[in-house]
Amino acid sequence: MSIITETNEHYVRAKKIAKCGDFEEIFNALNNEGLFDVCLDITKSEFDNFFKEMEFEPGDMMWKVLTILNLYDRATLEHSLRTFAITKDIATKSLRGPHEENIVLSDYLHEANLSLRELLLASLGHDIGKTKLPVEILHNSLTNEEMNKVLIDMIRRKENEEEIAIKLGFSISDLNNKTGDEIIARIYERGMRPVNIVPLSEAFPESKYPGLISDLKSNGFNFNLSIKETAKIHESEGQKIFEKLGEPIIADLVGHHHNYAKEKENELRYSIKIPSLKIGNHEPIFGVYNIIKIADSLDSLQSKRPYKNGMSKIAALAEISHQAMTDRMEKSICYLWVSNEYAELKETMKESDITDEDLQDKKAIETIERFLGETKKEFNAT
Repeated sequence: MSIITETNEHYVRAKKIAKCGDFEEIFNALNNEGLFDVCLDITKSEFDNFFKEMEFEPGDMMWKVLTILNLYDRATLEHSLRTFAITKDIATKSLRGPHEENIVLSDYLHEANLSLRELLLASLGHDIGKTKLPVEILHNSLTNEEMNKVLIDMIRRKENEEEIAIKLGFSISDLNNKTGDEIIARIYERGMRPVNIVPLSEAFPESKYPGLISDLKSNGFNFNLSIKETAKIHESEGQKIFEKLGEPIIADLVGHHHNYAKEKENELRYSIKIPSLKIGNHEPIFGVYNIIKIADSLDSLQSKRPYKNGMSKIAALAEISHQAMTDRMEKSICYLWVSNEYAELKETMKESDITDEDLQDKKAIETIERFLGETKKEFNAT
């Protein structure tokens, strides 16, 4: 039997071990069976050149994280690598500010007692907490249309109607009097998708996913929670993993990369100020976590998922702009990144002469330009 064949057999076994569960338990099981070092070598051989090109050495701790993430879910690992690359760009590029000043965000990290390396390691490991989730939940195959149907069927059966009504801001009687189209429209008006509402028990029925709900219950999951609410645990789980690895700073960054708890910027531990980004007499504070959040969102928006197609880059920048305008993203970093990326993109769009042809691009441009114009006024730029 060749070494390659043996390695492949080992790898199949290792992937089964890493399918879902506690990070440390996965590592120990792999180690006990003599599989971890084989998988570590495979991961290093495949991605070492990527890090050489990025002029970055992950180190032993992060190679351990990346190896287990690779075994758990390849798509999540690739997303993490792209998020790392975007984070590096946002942090190290010279960005033109609203007063035509040049700003390099990494120059300010020392104010938060952070290093660029810690920020980049956190961006690489930001999704390791997803190993706690069954892959079926992570990559649920239901499209938005299928999820819409599940939700409307639930409402017509009066299942979970009180919880659904509260999430949509309806009374129960209003909910029952709305058409399906009106309910779905309300979901998107409130910045949600059906994945935020449909519980696991409805999205993953026993007939189609035998044993999944019972497995979730035995692992402490609440099957009445939605897919989105369940997936949120990856943030806190990631924080726990890095705390156990002896990396408290990276743990804190990973534990707030979505900021699901909606803490205020000045309450977050790693925050900085940039003097030139003043709004009137107010000097805004932003958490460094937001750099990872923007990078994470940009890649997610442009990536294809079972329930959506990937956006174009300009559409993704427009969505980031929209989220900044509605206080779901930190405005000052969004302004810096979107304005610079948009300026570069406009040159490409001029060359290809597509701006006037694509209605979606035109709408995206309107959103971006409105965001940049309104925000620049807030910064009192001359």
